[in-house]
Amino acid sequence: MFNATPGDRYLVRMQESMTRDGDLLYLGTWQQPQVRSLSGASSSGIPAPLISQPWFPHERAFLATAPQVRVLLYSEAPSTDFVISSLEILRLQPATTARSVAVR
Repeated sequence: MFNATPGDRYLVRMQESMTRDGDLLYLGTWQQPQVRSLSGASSSGIPAPLISQPWFPHERAFLATAPQVRVLLYSEAPSTDFVISSLEILRLQPATTARSVAVR
């Protein structure tokens, strides 16, 4: 379980290797709402494949709706041996608005 602040947005970043089809990251739980996607879709959990292709984004973002969020790594593949060498959960901050300055 990850301690979160409801209403805050987070980014999950990890380094993984030897992933296969069926290896998954699951954010939240179906038992109680803990997360929503950043687009605002209601969800009782966000499943995300641990895809090894370099062109596919590996980061996952979510909006916390509960003070604790379950983070689960598992596989539905018949066999697997994936390795997670690091996992970070970062709080996302709104971008600051740049002011235009006239230069004369």
